[in-house]
Amino acid sequence: MEYIADHLLEPLDSKAIISWKKLSTKNQNTLRRAIERSVTWEAEHFQGFNYDLMTKISIRDLHDARFIGPARAEELIKELIIIFNDYKNEKLDTNSNKSLTLASKVISTTSLQILAKLSVDEDLEKYLERIGSISLLTTKMRHTLLQDLQPSKNPFKRMMYGKQDQDIALGKLIDSNLRLSFAVAKRSCMDRDIRSRTVAGNLGLLAGITTFNDKPNIDFESHLMKNIRDFIEELVGDLNLSHNKMVELMLDTNGIEDQENFTQEEISKIIPFESCTNFSEIYKELDIELLKLPKIDERALKMLKHRHQAFGEPGKTLDEIGREWGITRERVRQIVDPLMEVSIPLERAFPALKEALDLFMECNDEQEFAEVVQRNEIFSGEYVTWQRLRGLCRILSLNLLAEKVYEKYYEWEKNFGSRSKIKIQIKKDRSKFGLYDLNVISKKYEVAESRALKVITEIYPRSIKSGSLVLARTQNLSTMFENTIAKQLKVKSPLDVGELVVGLKRAGKQRDVPLIGSINNLSELIRELAGDPPNYLMVSENIIDEIEFHTIENWLIEMFSETDLGILHSSEIINFALRDKHININSLNKYLFDSPIIRSHGGSIYSLVGTQVSQDLLDSYTHIIRETRQASEIQYEMIDASKGLLSVRPNINVISSGIVSLPVEYKQIFEDFEFESLCSCKLLETRQAVKFVPSGSWTGFTAMIRHGFSDHNMTKDSIFKFEFDFDRSTVKLILV
Repeated sequence: MEYIADHLLEPLDSKAIISWKKLSTKNQNTLRRAIERSVTWEAEHFQGFNYDLMTKISIRDLHDARFIGPARAEELIKELIIIFNDYKNEKLDTNSNKSLTLASKVISTTSLQILAKLSVDEDLEKYLERIGSISLLTTKMRHTLLQDLQPSKNPFKRMMYGKQDQDIALGKLIDSNLRLSFAVAKRSCMDRDIRSRTVAGNLGLLAGITTFNDKPNIDFESHLMKNIRDFIEELVGDLNLSHNKMVELMLDTNGIEDQENFTQEEISKIIPFESCTNFSEIYKELDIELLKLPKIDERALKMLKHRHQAFGEPGKTLDEIGREWGITRERVRQIVDPLMEVSIPLERAFPALKEALDLFMECNDEQEFAEVVQRNEIFSGEYVTWQRLRGLCRILSLNLLAEKVYEKYYEWEKNFGSRSKIKIQIKKDRSKFGLYDLNVISKKYEVAESRALKVITEIYPRSIKSGSLVLARTQNLSTMFENTIAKQLKVKSPLDVGELVVGLKRAGKQRDVPLIGSINNLSELIRELAGDPPNYLMVSENIIDEIEFHTIENWLIEMFSETDLGILHSSEIINFALRDKHININSLNKYLFDSPIIRSHGGSIYSLVGTQVSQDLLDSYTHIIRETRQASEIQYEMIDASKGLLSVRPNINVISSGIVSLPVEYKQIFEDFEFESLCSCKLLETRQAVKFVPSGSWTGFTAMIRHGFSDHNMTKDSIFKFEFDFDRSTVKLILV
């Protein structure tokens, strides 16, 4: 059977790989179909083809392959004959020399970025300066890099970066040993050109690193020096290869025709994005590459930037873009829509993007990534989000990486996003004061305190922290903690921190809310909000809304402000309240008991917060109150068979509670009755049910007593007369 190889010159190394780029595009497709037909495809054929492959493809397979006829087969064979003739003649008169064969194999599997490191500048001083600036490696660092040359055990990294990790390790090992290579080159074949010796030695260095077995009792430097010396002696000494010939070998094996200025800087120009060191440079390069594509000009690119996820320009509607360029919305859509799936064909992530992706994958949430972006120079001040990173991967044809970015974001959302279970639960754990105890949250959800704090600050960005205590402040409303502090300081400013903590505790009792946190942490939060010493001016700048007092609070402030001593007994306060229709006695009692702006001094004596009250003043005031106290006077008599008259001179307890205590013997008369309250003036606004309760007391007199005080100028010394009508079930306040 006739094979393609029968028409070709056989090279000494039948397995040496020839780049696909040597063939025209048409003949590349022809040969690939022939390979598929002959079922001889192997992994190495992704890089190129060789003579050994040609010995396995018959002429019949070539003719029978899909869409290939005799004419195309003959065209392929003619081009292959030329290629193998050139390969035979131009491979530098290659003989069976083992160093050249090994060099060809090493070069064929090495990236251009690595090969560029082996080149030697025409200005030798510049080259020596470059290699002299590179730090040497410690034994531990070298061992780690040699391990990195092995394929990663992490399947994700293998999928993401291919050989990129290996190239990074190989590059560092080469850089750190270029001085060793030059030192050996100076002492070998001293009658030959130093640049030739150096580049040959560098090829030996590459071969030495890639063939080294990192095991005990094998010296790394000795192994490198042997390979460097062998390559110099055989490539330069025996074969007399010049610097340019060896560079030609490197370029030719990689399918590159331009042999001038083969340096790291020039190589970066051949492969897009490789020289980029930050996102600013990436986006400049991206503009250049996109403008090379058909149907993309400056105008289309600017439009695309407002619509594609990869770019940082503010998003705009089709209408907005149309108005900017003076065209219709539909015309914008016709231009932009086909470009939304545009892509630049990259096979793998370049170093700068790889580093950015590594940083992204290490983050635990969006906030952490935002912080990384802000402080890391690789992002160069660009506002890079997960969406933008994903869009960039898509536009660079790195679709697998784009999906990995989205999967990472989905993981964030699942664990700590707005819909995550922990965020939903943590919202419920916020106390009514707006406080969190990080110790409690950390233990409850089994996360670190720092993690708990991040979740809280994501929900409540205005949060402030003191020790393990966090005040979670919303965007639109001040917390109960802030309002309580501000109310007290509005009454009196400045105030001592301890005094404000007392007010917080009273507010907690008022609303049945426990005050969490240590005194130290609470005090620090107060100072953070209101300054040191705490004052109203400072706290008013930190709260969202101006503090407003309730009606009773304003009334209490007015009552206390009008007293000479600044203190009042509860009986006096209630006496004042009875004359004001707008004050509810029951609510007033509760305010006296637990309002944050009121302070209790024992014995039913109260003052506003911040009032200085000495013990001597309290003692003398208490004595005066006791002197003026009196018991209520109660008398009942029957007028006739259906009516009775109750006369009461009320004390403070009767006035405030509306409860009248009767002798036990009256229980049988009244226990089954309930009376509607009235006044002889017929203007009683509030009606209460007066009834006899099991405890032996009458309840429901408050409305009538209050009516007497406010509408009929009665006082606590007045005698209130109540007429009971058993037939009509009414009780009436009788005006004398």
